[in-house]
Amino acid sequence: MFGLFLLSAAALAFEVNLTRIFSLAQFYHFAFMTVSLALLGFGASGTLLSLAPGLARRPARTLVALSWGFALAAVGSYGLTLLVPFDSFRVALDPGQWGVLALHYLALSTPFLCAGAAAGLLLTVRPEAVGRTYAANLGGSATGCLLAVTAPTLIGAEGVVLLSAALAAVAALFFTLCGQETRSFRKTGFLVQAVSALMLLLTAFHPPAFLEIRLSPYKGIRYALQYPDARLVFRGWNGFSRVDVVEASAVRSLPGQGFACTGQPPPQRGLFVDGDDMSPITHVVDPADLRFLTDCLLTTLPYRLRPGARALVVEPRGGFDLLVALAEGAEKVTAVEPNPLVVRAVQAQGAWAGKPYDHPRVELFEEEGRAFLARPGPGYDVILFSLSATYRPVTAGAYS
Repeated sequence: MFGLFLLSAAALAFEVNLTRIFSLAQFYHFAFMTVSLALLGFGASGTLLSLAPGLARRPARTLVALSWGFALAAVGSYGLTLLVPFDSFRVALDPGQWGVLALHYLALSTPFLCAGAAAGLLLTVRPEAVGRTYAANLGGSATGCLLAVTAPTLIGAEGVVLLSAALAAVAALFFTLCGQETRSFRKTGFLVQAVSALMLLLTAFHPPAFLEIRLSPYKGIRYALQYPDARLVFRGWNGFSRVDVVEASAVRSLPGQGFACTGQPPPQRGLFVDGDDMSPITHVVDPADLRFLTDCLLTTLPYRLRPGARALVVEPRGGFDLLVALAEGAEKVTAVEPNPLVVRAVQAQGAWAGKPYDHPRVELFEEEGRAFLARPGPGYDVILFSLSATYRPVTAGAYS
């Protein structure tokens, strides 16, 4: 049953991780595709077992094959999406993209077919142990979900793909021990599989470059990295995002800039969450260094109306709005940033960025803005929602 536990953990870790891969590689709405392709694979597994009853004659050998089928299909199908990428923006002009999407569906559903067939096979050949089978399946699935949201911090989404394959390979080891083959054959098979599983596990912590997620060419970070002097200065993962910081001479952003703004901003670095929606990290020694720009920023107006204000800034991302508030003399600034990795990315820039989150007049809360605002607390003179997205969702009423 421990083999099923591991295989179930591998399946759910792979499924949840695919939502992160799709959100990063394409856009967030593609993450929902994961549920349908997983259900396609699980449903097809029942059809496979009904059409091939012979699989139950030697269940241990079949379970080993299904476990390795999952491991190979997980890595192979992910690699296929990199080799033959789907471009949703070309669908109207290139009908061939529908074929690419269908290919992705079939390939990515194969690991779930293998995992579902293994669970179904155990239910078929051991009806007296239905309770233990379900317990192993559900317990492993819960563990896989936990891995999917914790492991990316250490190994990234690419590493979780390999980790899922490694878990399935270890499951194959346990199924091998339960087989009825000769002792010498079982020993040889166990050693080969053990070495392969160990290699997958080690590779998960250092994924090869060719397995790096291929982002849509329409993501903001892809444009930023095209500048000749662009370089990546920070990259980090957590359970729900990837944060990158890009340094390039062409990075310029003044959220809330008025038409009368003629001054050039200081050097800046671009902070990207899931490869898009750039937020500036600004080079300052002291927030007062921005006073030459604040006269032409619309976000300055509330502080002019309320001198010495107690301000609340929701999702300041790269910290530019924090610097503006401090430059305008805000008495105290409360920063509410839901993504701890964003804070760490800004802090990693050190004194170059003026350490906006570590300023003595800034109090940081790492939680969702809505939850923070829903709680009773002190009043604020100014509440500012940072422009963390481009003008398109704003003009469509996303923040209304």
